[in-house]
Amino acid sequence: MILCADIGNAAIKFAAVDNDHVVAVERFRTADAGDRDAIDALLGRISGSVGGLERSIVCSVVPQAMAHVADALERITGNTPHRFTHLSRLPFAIDVPEPESVGPDRLAAAAGAVAKGLDSVIVIDAGTAITVDAVHQRRFLGGVIMPGPALALRALHQYASLFPDIVYDEVDPDPGLDGRTAHSMVLGATHGAVGGIFQAVSVIESWIGDGIPKVVTGGHAAAISHHLPATWAVDLHLTLVGLSRVPL
Repeated sequence: MILCADIGNAAIKFAAVDNDHVVAVERFRTADAGDRDAIDALLGRISGSVGGLERSIVCSVVPQAMAHVADALERITGNTPHRFTHLSRLPFAIDVPEPESVGPDRLAAAAGAVAKGLDSVIVIDAGTAITVDAVHQRRFLGGVIMPGPALALRALHQYASLFPDIVYDEVDPDPGLDGRTAHSMVLGATHGAVGGIFQAVSVIESWIGDGIPKVVTGGHAAAISHHLPATWAVDLHLTLVGLSRVPL
């Protein structure tokens, strides 16, 4: 059983993973990563629910949170965690000019898809940012990055003073036609994201061929996946599975 930590821009996801089976999933605000007591209590709950943990791995897109989380993982397991990067052992080649510039979360999600037997796959990770990445014959080719729906709403409020401040996770992501500004903003954030995903997938398929399996993951996957084709798989814990497969 391995303890995996995925540090995103808004939230940290912790879970114990064994043979791709993800259990004891806990979420923690990234902004609170320095709260030692709270994070230790959370990790204690995970460890207690699975009977102890000996190894850990952490992936981060927030450098300032990495040290706090890595220290917490070492306290709970007694061992130094593996810090996942592009230099970790991956089930594919990174076929881009600057591998070090690729977000480790993108690589971990792709590793999770390949771990499920997909040598070619398009991975849609819908979080603060939406990434649409291609793996073709076990070569990571990169892809498209765009704002996620929560970030789009935040930008509207920040740069246009008459738009209200809306927390995407706290509203109906598809409220229907209403006419009120808040409803229109939420519709725009949701369907702008969905339309962007469709276009990104179309562009990628024009380059590498169509018919490639698609997998959707990320914090907003549940909110937008019902607007996507039913043939596209949804795996909310794809990144954690990918981390668990990295040889430590």
